[in-house]
Amino acid sequence: MNALYRNLILERVRFALAAATVAADLEHQGVKGALRESLMGELFRPTIPADFGVATGVIISADGLQSPQQDIIIYHKTILPPFLTDGPALVPVESVVATIEVKSTLTAREIRHAFGNAYELRRLRMVSGVYGPDGNTIDVRVTDAENRLLSPSQNAPALMTASFLFAFRSDLIDRPERERLVENLGDVYTLSGICIVGKGLFGPSEKVFWDHDRERYFPMEDPARPLSNRIDQFSGSDETYPEIMQFIASLHTLVRKVAATRGYPPLASYLFDA
Repeated sequence: MNALYRNLILERVRFALAAATVAADLEHQGVKGALRESLMGELFRPTIPADFGVATGVIISADGLQSPQQDIIIYHKTILPPFLTDGPALVPVESVVATIEVKSTLTAREIRHAFGNAYELRRLRMVSGVYGPDGNTIDVRVTDAENRLLSPSQNAPALMTASFLFAFRSDLIDRPERERLVENLGDVYTLSGICIVGKGLFGPSEKVFWDHDRERYFPMEDPARPLSNRIDQFSGSDETYPEIMQFIASLHTLVRKVAATRGYPPLASYLFDA
């Protein structure tokens, strides 16, 4: 560990949280935007690689579908170009590596809302960026009727967009946060991680992939194995905010890993009918 580097990041965390405290006193309509901008400006833009962008807006697919409004979108700048990035952006789903839903206070209703928002992203089918010997794009990683993994190439699968929930505080005081998360999430896999300031960092206990044709999650290592639907707590919380520090560090690694599986999807898919 480099103490100087860590302390500089920690000061950014504290500044973002202080700004969020001030924002909570604003008129209701302005709170969410102020919280989002605090996170984007102090934590995410400075700590992700330079070839990724951070925006707010809507995610679109080549077949004309679009997501609900996303608080924070992290995208790779060189996969497919986003549009209208000076305001609410339109970002092709192939370029999007992560989204973050921002909540001032986490409630059961807000958990369900974040889950529904993230689940809508699963409708957006990505155009393959993997090419076969004939020069045409090929789909990778689907399962057959016996839940066996089928892959027409040796290429890695295009990983799903990671969806996160970030809450500045929670209204829960009488029982473990993990219990409420499991109760209010339709499944624990749609949200890749939940960072709750003062409570901890939570997420699913196993890695999965989404099969669009089957509309199901499958375990990454063994698709024939039943899912556990279990959520784990990866950190607690103290005055050094380990939940936020670990979230930032994990996000830095994850965005590069997800982007590396997307290949080079053809822009023509957005401009012409197949």
